[in-house]
Amino acid sequence: MANFREFETLDFLDMEATLRFYENMLSKRDYAWIEALEKKLYKTEKLLALDFLLGEPGTLNELINKLCLTHNCCLSKEGIYRVLGEILTASPDNIKKDITKRVSEIRYGEKLSPKRIDQLRNVKAIFNQANLAKIAGEIEMLVTTNRTSNFNKNMAVATKDLIQIHYF
Repeated sequence: MANFREFETLDFLDMEATLRFYENMLSKRDYAWIEALEKKLYKTEKLLALDFLLGEPGTLNELINKLCLTHNCCLSKEGIYRVLGEILTASPDNIKKDITKRVSEIRYGEKLSPKRIDQLRNVKAIFNQANLAKIAGEIEMLVTTNRTSNFNKNMAVATKDLIQIHYF
């Protein structure tokens, strides 16, 4: 069963993982079960993970809008937020705020707070564990870019402060 699960998770563009899988099958080695993460994701992290799975930033919000705008569909945004709230054990208002604002801010984020960077790292861990290296790489790039921009900003402020001290 573990071999079948491993086969299902193969990324068709990841030749290295495919070759490893093939070599393991030839040598009759079985895959071990993936253990569940000890750390559970919070609501914003779950919604962020869904947004990454769907592709471009804001796709989850666009999908909800499309569901509600379909002429033969009787769904409302509030109803969708309530269902998601029940699934994620959060209030519909918090789900709405996260989907329409926070998730996009994080995905497009510049100057993310340490809390948001930690949330991204938690989501990245889920994608690494699921062997979805491409998405995990996107998240790492977002974290690294954000860390670099924050570092550059802090250096600019420190340099400005030093110049002011030197001239006074």
